[in-house]
Amino acid sequence: MAGHTSPCFALTGQRATVALDSAAMKPAAIEAFFATLKAANPLPNTELEYTSVFELLAAVLLS
Repeated sequence: MAGHTSPCFALTGQRATVALDSAAMKPAAIEAFFATLKAANPLPNTELEYTSVFELLAAVLLS
């Protein structure tokens, strides 16, 4: 988008930087997280009715 500036850039004249490394989960933490979910509910089931993954995506977006 030519000529587009974010509000942050427009106000300060400098681009904001985000420290993504500090917010991202480490691989070991991700594995532990999913293991905890699996232990709590080994066979998860959705109440949304769908016949294709695209229908499921639309149902999730609209729910």
